[in-house]
Amino acid sequence: MKKRIMFAAVALALALTATGCSGGDVTPSFDAEKPWQQPGYEYCEYEVQKIYVGGTEDVVVAEGTYTNEIRTTGDNSTVKNTFRLTYGTAPETVILTEAGQYGVHTSLTDSYEAEATFKRDSLVPVSASKNFKLAQRPLCDDSNGNVLPLGESAESYTLPSPVKYSDPRSYSYTVDYAANTAHFVTTEGTTTKNTENDATTYTRNYATVEKDFNLSNNTRFDNEQLHYLVRALSNTKKKGSATFYLSNIYDSYLTGSYKRYTMSLSCADKTTDFTPQIDPEKFEMSDAEGELTKTEDGWYNVPCVQASVSLSAEQSGPPIALLVTDPSVTVAQKSQPDIKTNKVVVQITYTEYSPRNAKVAYKTVYTLRDYRTTYA
Repeated sequence: MKKRIMFAAVALALALTATGCSGGDVTPSFDAEKPWQQPGYEYCEYEVQKIYVGGTEDVVVAEGTYTNEIRTTGDNSTVKNTFRLTYGTAPETVILTEAGQYGVHTSLTDSYEAEATFKRDSLVPVSASKNFKLAQRPLCDDSNGNVLPLGESAESYTLPSPVKYSDPRSYSYTVDYAANTAHFVTTEGTTTKNTENDATTYTRNYATVEKDFNLSNNTRFDNEQLHYLVRALSNTKKKGSATFYLSNIYDSYLTGSYKRYTMSLSCADKTTDFTPQIDPEKFEMSDAEGELTKTEDGWYNVPCVQASVSLSAEQSGPPIALLVTDPSVTVAQKSQPDIKTNKVVVQITYTEYSPRNAKVAYKTVYTLRDYRTTYA
């Protein structure tokens, strides 16, 4: 779950919902005016680096991009997210997975496109969709690099015995939150044992499967809203905390019943300074609590809230860490200085532990590198 919220990936939920709520649900509060609400359109682009931190030196094993764009029309806002991550050829791309097998990621690319439409004031989700493309991995049976060859378009392949493997998990889905229904499409594999002349092989065949299921009628938000939920929460500030709920369509498919997770937001007692890639030639930034300093190159140095989002459950894994510009800091396009945004997510960090020693193995860092707004 911790890798899927996210982007994970999250990757990535609260409000007074028009779809009802179950007993005991909390109702966290949002800012009266959402941080992105004045412009008709806002775009954030992030550089993504997956870094192996489990050795004597940090190694960048994969690079890519992640974008958020949000457009508000009438009573609804629609967020569109895209993600692309390409692995390099460093030996550290071959990792021991949580399932105890070696996964080979070398030169592969994972990507997804997703969107969610929600009510502009309450953030109640209306609909959502996602298309996740996970490159098929060849797998190692041991650490000696015994790789199973497999083409991207292969429908089946033959495995030696014994072998460890996992199914590909590319998938797509659509959600109608008003009707509380979801449609999920993925692939599933079956294994056939073949014995001939005292030699045994195993063939894995894949087929497309589709599943429809119902969602519970309770307070929840979509994963693709995560960054906007964090921005909109009144308690995304120093010493702030909140509880909210995220639906997880992928886990709902895996378990056969609707899954909604309780999430916790907590913020550090002090802000930390960060230089976001918000062009000072195009945007003016100001801080109601004090004057902003600038770097030698003229870029703004901004106080940011250190926010963490995690599952409220045992064995929940490491939290998602976000740096969000302090609520007191506003961003205005110089051509329209009276229209402002704030609480921009400038960095996101996901952490993965090694199952071998329970130490941090990888950090995936998303760093803002472009910011644009267009006013209606």
